[in-house]
Amino acid sequence: AYGQVHSTHRKVAADGESREESLILESASKEAYYEQRVQELQADLRQTKNTLTSTQSENERLATLALELRE
Repeated sequence: AYGQVHSTHRKVAADGESREESLILESASKEAYYEQRVQELQADLRQTKNTLTSTQSENERLATLALELRE
């Protein structure tokens, strides 16, 4: 009986360790995915800011041109 209990305890412990390892691997995979996604979004944000700056400059240029044409 004692051997059976000990064997069952070892099996439960091994299953728990296996589950913990699976969760750690899953967490690492998710972390890598989200890190990549953050980098992509940061690149998109930089590009959008550059586009905004360029568009604002073009708007100012066109506003100046329109003002000159009205004079």
